[in-house]
Amino acid sequence: GARRLRSNVRGGGGLAAVAAFAARQSLVRPRVHVYPVGDSPRALLTVGDSIWVANGNDDTIARLAATGCADSPDPCGQAMDSFNVSRLPVALATDGTWLWIASAFSRTLTQLDPTDGREIAQLPLPNVPTAMIYADGFLWTANEFAGSVTKISAEGGVVGDFPVGSGPRALVSDGESLWVASEQDESVARVDPESGEVLATFPVVGGPVALGFDGSALWVALSDSAEVVTVDRSNGSIVKRVTIGGRPVALLFEGEMLWVADQIGDSVIGLDVETASQRTNLSVDGGPFALAWLSCGEGCGDLWVASEAADTVSRIRLP
Repeated sequence: GARRLRSNVRGGGGLAAVAAFAARQSLVRPRVHVYPVGDSPRALLTVGDSIWVANGNDDTIARLAATGCADSPDPCGQAMDSFNVSRLPVALATDGTWLWIASAFSRTLTQLDPTDGREIAQLPLPNVPTAMIYADGFLWTANEFAGSVTKISAEGGVVGDFPVGSGPRALVSDGESLWVASEQDESVARVDPESGEVLATFPVVGGPVALGFDGSALWVALSDSAEVVTVDRSNGSIVKRVTIGGRPVALLFEGEMLWVADQIGDSVIGLDVETASQRTNLSVDGGPFALAWLSCGEGCGDLWVASEAADTVSRIRLP
């Protein structure tokens, strides 16, 4: 390797050859550990040192072991607990104390104690939920079929239901505003988290289905155009554009990189948020659909991936 590198430099490859060689040498292909779960895992959530998965067609949620993963045999991915919930759980959120489960078929929100699975309360929702987040002391659901978002207090009461556009699929908070991606409208809306009022709506062509925020930039996954873009939050202009291929359906920022789940391409792609360039592409079979992240120590993290078609959750150890 060293002789080949010196030869390339002498032969005119110069710094480009050195950079290419260094890039190849530093590219480590992490091992993907695959664990079977229930039927059609739709959502993942990190709570403490566990990973929770919502199995949509099983009407269950499960808490997966997520520590000691380097031990042999590997204890990770094993279901420590499994609980029956209302039909078709599609989204999970936590307020730091309780686990919340949004179920589409039953149109309910269930409050669960994550320590023992005890059901605290169940709340009827005004519309069928599609996605959910906890932000600034409130739960929010995106309701694709109703074209609205619902604001729910942490005590379990519906504060209001607000129209946002046609086909809202994803939510994210930037600490000041709530952002909603509407697939059918091909738009992204900025919502006042206090009043629920839509403050601005920006066109984002390509089928926006997922959102991410890296602390400064708003990222949007476009399933139809197979791209991920950043949107200027002040005027809606596209700042950066990255071609992914396949069908990007989920985004996760873990503090350094933005991770993209490509459902059709059976891969998870890591993007450098500063340069909007691809740093790694990892094969994950079964239609990656949801992402979660859990630190495993200083300079170490596990990327968790739910594959809906394969009924599996995968773990990727990333330095």
